[in-house]
Amino acid sequence: MDFLTAFLTNSVTFTGGEEAAAQAADTVQAATQAAAQTGQAQGGPMSGIIMIIYVIVIFVLMYLFAIKPQKKREQQLKDIQNEMKVGDWVVTSSGFYGRVMEIYDQNVVVEFGLNKGIRIPVLKSEIYGNTEPNLSNKPQEESSK
Repeated sequence: MDFLTAFLTNSVTFTGGEEAAAQAADTVQAATQAAAQTGQAQGGPMSGIIMIIYVIVIFVLMYLFAIKPQKKREQQLKDIQNEMKVGDWVVTSSGFYGRVMEIYDQNVVVEFGLNKGIRIPVLKSEIYGNTEPNLSNKPQEESSK
């Protein structure tokens, strides 16, 4: 508070008039006291409880709208990656479609392309879906599971 008063006094003195500096300092001090009294008058024991309730509600909403759907999607990805079989069509994280040829502990060998000869080992964690590519120009219908 003293720092603010000293700052206002010095800054207003440069622009002219010590009376204006004193008046500005008094105004700041009065505003600070009024704010403190208002906070004490309104801040009974219920205001702390209400603030805690607001924080809890915000965390619950954040969990419901951000964290829970993300965990659900991660679980779906793990299920897709663990339930792969030889011959399944998959899509990788980079967007390449291929057919699973061999399955190992952490890797799968995926055959890419239409010429049936390009086999590349891919991490299971990089498999993002198990859909067959739509090679026609027709719009793809969503299948309901």
